[in-house]
Amino acid sequence: MAQGDTGIKAISLQRLTLFKALQDIYNAATFLGINDNAVSATKLQTARNIDGVAFDGTADITLPTKVVQLWKDVSGEPAATHWYAEAAKTTEVTTFDAAKIYINMTDNQVMYWDGTQLVTVVAEDSTPRIPMSMKGAANGVAELDSNGLVPSSQLPSYVDDVIDVFAEKSGDPEAWHLYTDSTKATEVTGETDKIYVATNMTTDGIFRYSGTQFVQVASTVSTAEKAVADQNGDVIDTTYVKKETGKRLMTDEEGTELATLWSHDYTEATENEIRALFDSTTLATYDAAHAEP
Repeated sequence: MAQGDTGIKAISLQRLTLFKALQDIYNAATFLGINDNAVSATKLQTARNIDGVAFDGTADITLPTKVVQLWKDVSGEPAATHWYAEAAKTTEVTTFDAAKIYINMTDNQVMYWDGTQLVTVVAEDSTPRIPMSMKGAANGVAELDSNGLVPSSQLPSYVDDVIDVFAEKSGDPEAWHLYTDSTKATEVTGETDKIYVATNMTTDGIFRYSGTQFVQVASTVSTAEKAVADQNGDVIDTTYVKKETGKRLMTDEEGTELATLWSHDYTEATENEIRALFDSTTLATYDAAHAEP
């Protein structure tokens, strides 16, 4: 190198521009840009499985059939079930796969292979069925509990609706009135097909509602206890002093006169004074019953 030569050769701007253009052409034909896509690919570097089938991009693949249609035929002696791949029953199917679903086209049933046999999982036939929405619903069907019985909530009221009440006969004309308790704060509104039991009555305390009024279910003397009780169930004994309004044997005026005699001392009353309190019919009946033979 000659003295004063620095080793640096000047490149003209024209040559530098030409180099850059040639380099760009080369790069475009050889390399993909950062955001560019390959025009085509003949094979994946790593093959991938699609539904169990390997795919590397070099060829089309066929996915396995997951749902298989079968037609049934029962024949032979003894009778046995045979499955076919078409309705004409030409090709018999003898090999099954647990990964597939089989449609029984003959009976419209869905089946699967459990390793030893085809098992029906869904059955659709002509048998009438009740929708689930009708269970326990109005105009539907009653349900059964764990004991196999219909729940009381789904039974008619007359089957098991027995209501405790407090009963009282009052009014003009007299009629039975039922209350929720002895305070008589709330009167019971009658309903047909229900049984009402008066807890304050020892006898004949069962009532039904006729639609207009409460009626005693039983009103006959059937036991010794009933025979010595009044209509409200109160026992008639030596201490019985109850007086029912309107059911006495004498008028209010006669009762006042008798009370006057008792207040003075009944031992002072003469027989004629006592007899004067009663009418001739009552006296005749008494005398006849106590006449000497």
